[in-house]
Amino acid sequence: MKHSAANSRVFRSSPWSAVRTLIVEWRRRVRSRYELRSLGDAELRDIGLTRGEADFDQSKSFWLS
Repeated sequence: MKHSAANSRVFRSSPWSAVRTLIVEWRRRVRSRYELRSLGDAELRDIGLTRGEADFDQSKSFWLS
């Protein structure tokens, strides 16, 4: 099997790519939970959530889905 510089870059970037993907997901969760916190009760009802469900979701740590 021939090793090229391109194959080497892909191999080295894969673990970092996974870390980057994880960080992007964590940031998305933080933004989503912040937005839930800013919604009023009527807006929450429109999307099918109660204030308790929104509060519970918002209270979770960013690494928990």
